[in-house]
Amino acid sequence: MIVYLGMPKCASTWLWNKISYNFDYNGKKEPHTLVEQGRANNAIVDFSTNNWSMDSSTAKMIDSSVSKYIFIVRDPIELATSYYLQTAMEGESFNNFVATLVNTKLLCFGDIIERWYNKFRSFFDLKLETKMKYPYEGDTNLGYTMWLKENVDPSAPKDMKESFNFNDKRMPNHLWPTEIEGFKDHAIETVMIADEVTERILWQFDSILEISNIGTKGLVDCHKENYSTTRVIHYPGYKGQIENKQMRIGEHTDYGTITLLWQLNDVPGLEVQDLDGNWHPVPYVKNGIVINIGDLLQRWTNDYFKSTKHRVVNSHIDKPRFSMPHFVDPKPGTIVKNLTKQPDKYEPIESLEYLKWRLSKSY
Repeated sequence: MIVYLGMPKCASTWLWNKISYNFDYNGKKEPHTLVEQGRANNAIVDFSTNNWSMDSSTAKMIDSSVSKYIFIVRDPIELATSYYLQTAMEGESFNNFVATLVNTKLLCFGDIIERWYNKFRSFFDLKLETKMKYPYEGDTNLGYTMWLKENVDPSAPKDMKESFNFNDKRMPNHLWPTEIEGFKDHAIETVMIADEVTERILWQFDSILEISNIGTKGLVDCHKENYSTTRVIHYPGYKGQIENKQMRIGEHTDYGTITLLWQLNDVPGLEVQDLDGNWHPVPYVKNGIVINIGDLLQRWTNDYFKSTKHRVVNSHIDKPRFSMPHFVDPKPGTIVKNLTKQPDKYEPIESLEYLKWRLSKSY
């Protein structure tokens, strides 16, 4: 018995046709007699599916009697993008594309992230006077921000968190903590991985714009010298007084192109807002990455992709929570303007100017 398996959009249909038919130069196909006989006798079985997992009834059919497996895999981001392009043509939303990325746990770097998690937790365990040796610098958007210093929602009280911003290329030496062995090396390793994933994701966004006939591509090119900032965030466990509208982090959109977000422990709190204004909790997925669309991508795509409003609410506030967003911005000097074929909804703006304007409202 020969069984071949594969997730959707892994070319399983193509392979099945190649196995099953002879094709001439004009595209005419003739069935392979042996394959037809194999199908009839259940000796060749296709278990590739439109579902993202195999149910128990299917699994029971695949037992030790199987002599051959053909298991089909594909780059996960390309898989998810192909799925999105198909469903978009069928009238489904971009939410399905994001859900595919998250639910299938496509972007997992467990060992590296776990090592880095242990390092930066040790940093937050340091005394405040030690952490303040590496203070946040507004002109670079790098360094340590203490508890109750920032509010991303200017209409609300200060956020109940502390954070440390870093970058592998722009980080001045005096902002790297020296008290924790290997801190800088682990941080740089994390940024390099995040940047690699970012490039692949932006390439897929370019493909969506071009293939869907929405507009012209150009996202990858203007992010080759990216201005990314990675942030580790500690929401300390808290049992004190809370002001009206005060949250672990207030509702906001991210300022840049996209954000890759690792939720690093299983304490709930992250919520996202849908287009109708309803809030939904984002489940914790071990080693998973949540992808947020930022303001600049919304402007580039003329509202085709909408910036995701999100917040961290005070549920389980007595427990410490950790997360790591990687904020992706284009190189300074990039003019963000409409890439679509629709009339402009926004005036062109220089990317760094927009970033600094938004940051000035938070500190």
